[in-house]
Amino acid sequence: MRFRLHNIGIVADIEKAFLHVELQKPERDVTRFLWLKDCEKPMVNENCIQEYRFCRVPFGIISSPFLLGATIESHLDKYNSKLANQLKEDIYMDNVITRVQTKFEAVELYKRAKSIFGEMNMNLREWMTNNKELRMTIQEEDRSNGNAVKVLGHWWNVKDDTLSLKGEKSIKEEVKITKRNFLKQIASVYDPLGMCSPVTLLGKLLLQRVWCKGYEWDDLLDKEDSDDWLEIRRDLEHENVRIQRNLTIADDIEGVKYSLVCFSDASSKAYSALIYLIQLKDKMFKCDLMFS
Repeated sequence: MRFRLHNIGIVADIEKAFLHVELQKPERDVTRFLWLKDCEKPMVNENCIQEYRFCRVPFGIISSPFLLGATIESHLDKYNSKLANQLKEDIYMDNVITRVQTKFEAVELYKRAKSIFGEMNMNLREWMTNNKELRMTIQEEDRSNGNAVKVLGHWWNVKDDTLSLKGEKSIKEEVKITKRNFLKQIASVYDPLGMCSPVTLLGKLLLQRVWCKGYEWDDLLDKEDSDDWLEIRRDLEHENVRIQRNLTIADDIEGVKYSLVCFSDASSKAYSALIYLIQLKDKMFKCDLMFS
């Protein structure tokens, strides 16, 4: 939601982020592992099992995301500046997903962010933005190629500045329609803002019905449930919701009045809530769905 509230969107990636976080020597013993040079040859002479330990935070350990995040946050806290606080708020694992209102702020963010992360030997790369002038300012080796990039599970097209919530075709038509495969595709729809709620709700209601009928995980659904699922799946696969990323009412956001309006309702099958952002400035008025 924060990413949608300014004119210019900016994303970047920390190169090999986990490998820049060093483990203290006393704690490296808990990361020991065994290594065989060539597993296709007998363990003789030089081809023997060797013992190693990680010197850097290994990718994939449960605590790794926390250790990376805590290290970056600790470093940013040293600056005690507005930009450092913004970066701290807009980092997701090893991705920076942030926003500014003007080109001047964008250029300043690019230069300062590169410098701040460079001071802890981390390289911010794969920069992408919807502002053409900023893209030309970014060094060529730092730029991301193409006009689209994945942002928190959705595709951001920088050319028309839209976010795409396209459904994934994760199950082929010939796959048997069972509760397991049905749930797999319903769970694969990643839509935290609820822009596809009218479609995903139907899938959840059908899942309730399937559970009530007592199906086992790999039982074939009956014809009625199968037909309903096929219709919902067609909607999911062809659903290509494209929403404007930038919600600002004007280039100059000084003097804008903001309001949040919430509607809610309930029935015997489901309950719902929708939150709209209303912006007023002079004689301009703008209303956008923020969350459902």
